[in-house]
Amino acid sequence: MAQVHGRYQTEAAEKLKYDLTYLQQASPLLDFHLFVRSWLNTARARWDATADTG
Repeated sequence: MAQVHGRYQTEAAEKLKYDLTYLQQASPLLDFHLFVRSWLNTARARWDATADTG
């Protein structure tokens, strides 16, 4: 989740929070959602502009 919701500069503790949230909410639907968000970020070349907007 940190790869989609965070930024490169996101602190390690915040990235860990995302990882723990993922472990608690893991599901095929969440995986699909993250895949789509990742694909869209890549297609739009927006990885550096990804904001923590849920």
